[in-house]
Amino acid sequence: MEVLQLEGSAGQELLEELSALDKACVGAEGWSAESFRSEAVRENGIVLYIPENGRPVALLCGYTAMGEANITSVAVAESCRRRGLARALMERFLALLPGGTRNVFLEVREYNDPAIALYRSFGFEMVGLRKNFYREPLENAIVMAKELPAEELRLAEVSPRLAEQITQIAAEFPVGEMTATPDPDLIPGLDRLEEFSGVEEWIDFLRSMNGKIRCYVTVRESDGAAVGAVCIRPELHDDDEDLDFASNIGYCIRPSMQGRGYGQAQLRLALEKSRELGLKRVRLICRDTNIPSRRLILSCGGVYIDTLHGDISGMDVERYDIPL
Repeated sequence: MEVLQLEGSAGQELLEELSALDKACVGAEGWSAESFRSEAVRENGIVLYIPENGRPVALLCGYTAMGEANITSVAVAESCRRRGLARALMERFLALLPGGTRNVFLEVREYNDPAIALYRSFGFEMVGLRKNFYREPLENAIVMAKELPAEELRLAEVSPRLAEQITQIAAEFPVGEMTATPDPDLIPGLDRLEEFSGVEEWIDFLRSMNGKIRCYVTVRESDGAAVGAVCIRPELHDDDEDLDFASNIGYCIRPSMQGRGYGQAQLRLALEKSRELGLKRVRLICRDTNIPSRRLILSCGGVYIDTLHGDISGMDVERYDIPL
């Protein structure tokens, strides 16, 4: 059997056939042809189907967001059931999930025993119940979830052999457009890289600092891809010309790798590295408008200290401590 992924350029006839199949299985609440098109064109949407004799006989719809995935519809033509089509769709959907996806959720009719058995075989477990979720007929929905194993990350201290990965990370941050720090060219995690003509010159500078600044590339174990960078300063140094605005750790996840749950794993590695360097506490700062960074710091045990206003930068900065 061939599992295909719906493209935004799909013809209207195919969209209508998918809609008809969905409604035949789930009732009037099934998706319209335009709903299928909208899901296919959005960046994080996934629509899969299996054709037979030129027409779709099975489909699966889902999407990903912020490290989670949701399966919103699974439909198999009645004449094609018990042939493993739904299993094939599930396998393909799980294989397409981006790295860093931690949980997958779905709803299923309370008395749809075959579907529940299928989902359990993939490791899904019941986590909730939604009363009267389905119509025609009225029925409760069982909410099921599957936790995916976390991708392993490690911190690799910067060296000439990582020059290409460092260049790739820096290239994803627009020059002159950084808004997290007073310097619009500064990339958190690649401390002072913007001051040098090349990566190797920057690495030579770090070596000359004798451990006062330690920079790392965050590497994904599965394929060696660089997902971000971390800078650790064992001793606080002036930032924004004021020691009050200094931090022990700077970090970034490259934009193409964001939304996959890597930020928390990376910061936890940085905290462990700080502990190895002998620190008992680390100071972290973030702009008051940087809500994702604030949530990240709090999720790793950050304790809010206060908010300071930088007279030079014009920024309001929140300060946090994390005991090690």
